[in-house]
Amino acid sequence: MRKMNLKQNNSAGIERRLMVLIILLSLISAITVSPIGLPALTTRKVEVTAHTEALHEILNMIPLNASVATQNDILPHLAQREKIFILSWPMKMEVDFIIVDLKSFHILYGPTPGSTSPIEALCELVKSGKYGVVACADGILLLGKGYMGSYKVFKPYTERFTYKNLYTLPSTSSIKFDGTSESGNVIIHDINHKAGVVWYGPYAWLYKGNYSATFVVKTASENVNLTLDVLSSEFDLTTNSWFYERIGVKTLNFSDFESLNRWKEFTINFRVEGLKRLEFRGICEFEDIQFELDYIKVIQLGP
Repeated sequence: MRKMNLKQNNSAGIERRLMVLIILLSLISAITVSPIGLPALTTRKVEVTAHTEALHEILNMIPLNASVATQNDILPHLAQREKIFILSWPMKMEVDFIIVDLKSFHILYGPTPGSTSPIEALCELVKSGKYGVVACADGILLLGKGYMGSYKVFKPYTERFTYKNLYTLPSTSSIKFDGTSESGNVIIHDINHKAGVVWYGPYAWLYKGNYSATFVVKTASENVNLTLDVLSSEFDLTTNSWFYERIGVKTLNFSDFESLNRWKEFTINFRVEGLKRLEFRGICEFEDIQFELDYIKVIQLGP
């Protein structure tokens, strides 16, 4: 009997300790995670960018009873709807609206590893002519089935690409710190590098319109010879291949820079037809030349 009482006491003690532990964990969670805990007392603010505001504005344009296809990161915003799908090809059904964000990396990934990505599906849909663009805002596109009108919302695409977004080759360039640059680190081609493509990428997707690409460059060589270009590419699902087209080019000599070791902007205007993947490249045809790239600023000038 005494042994039974001891077991009961031990069991009760364990339960009390577990209860205390649960209460402590709940208090810690409430203080550190809950919106009415410590986070509510801090000065930290959640940043809402103009791009995020544009996304919410366009989401509000979609009727509540409409069927929608989109990409992974936008899907949760549409979770209250009955008919929502991840955009893929071929489509399960011809939905009423399609909304995508060309700036988001989620545009590159389908619902399953082997499925067609939203961007591949979007390319086919744009070429089919079955959907028209209702709104175009900083890379966010809203397409409506059978829509034939002009944009109801238009906000120009703007983006800045630096060494973080662009690609380099060890034989033709390197990354180094430059205190006079806005980016901090820059892409440099110096006398130790070979001739060739110095930087390329970032493989950004742009929709139809007039654009400008401004390259911010400086040189330390009077014999500088640098070609800047804009290369567009389009993927064909039927042939499973890419088609490339140079849609803008500018060749720079020392007379274009005017002085050594001073940043200068060089702008190339170009037009995109349909939906294309873009590269903004720097090409050096000679060795024993030094120049640096700070950043490339891309702005949409109009539809």
